[in-house]
Amino acid sequence: MKKIFILIVAAAIYLHFYPSSELGLWWQQQLQWLDEQTSEYTDTKVRVRPSKLVTVLTPEFSKYSRMEEAYIRELAESRENIKEFYFEYCNEQNVNRRLNRTLQNRVCEVIEQNRLLAS
Repeated sequence: MKKIFILIVAAAIYLHFYPSSELGLWWQQQLQWLDEQTSEYTDTKVRVRPSKLVTVLTPEFSKYSRMEEAYIRELAESRENIKEFYFEYCNEQNVNRRLNRTLQNRVCEVIEQNRLLAS
């Protein structure tokens, strides 16, 4: 353990006093990749679980068809589904054929209000 620590310190000192632009770029890429992986795993960038979408919209389900309700539940299964929906139908204002326009706007509202997306 002591030898590993010495190697780490020696590498840090070498990199500090003899920086390389290529090495620095590689290091920044690795840190960015690590940050993306850990934030996805630990949800550090996310405020609310995706199931919050269903929780908020449940009282309104009586107004909508079963297919629309099933589609919303499908969206709430993963954060990736919500991201795809948000960027395609909320940001770009495309029409979703599986939801009526009012419900689509309401889903976009809920996603934005509850911060269901990663920052």
